[in-house]
Amino acid sequence: IGTAGLPHVIIRFFTVPKVADARWSAGWALVFIALLYLTAPAVASMARLNLMTTIYPEGTQAQPIQYDERPQWIKEWEVTGLIQYEDKNGDGRIQLYNDSPAFESTAQSRGWEGNELVVNRDILVLANPEIANLPGWVIGLIAA
Repeated sequence: IGTAGLPHVIIRFFTVPKVADARWSAGWALVFIALLYLTAPAVASMARLNLMTTIYPEGTQAQPIQYDERPQWIKEWEVTGLIQYEDKNGDGRIQLYNDSPAFESTAQSRGWEGNELVVNRDILVLANPEIANLPGWVIGLIAA
């Protein structure tokens, strides 16, 4: 529901008999809402870190993994079309990087011809429990 649902939720706090109770409830609601909004960027950063350490297990200065050795979760998300791979230089490795002019000389020196793995941003948080090998019920809880 996001921020659009907040006026509806907060107005419900004023159905209590005392004003002090309404303020107390609204205050706690705002604390938890702030906590949610502050942790969302951290979860997204961890998802991005999980993705990068999957593709570059020995660090970004080392060679990326072979496409044939990709983990099962990448194979499953490829079926949905939310992860797409195109081997642009024919080496069989997954090059994942930002196609920016600042990195172009480094990419050319490594023999790369562009970013080969396209990851839809919507799945980073959804795939994070799967990347971390969490149980199925956690994945279902996040998907819900």
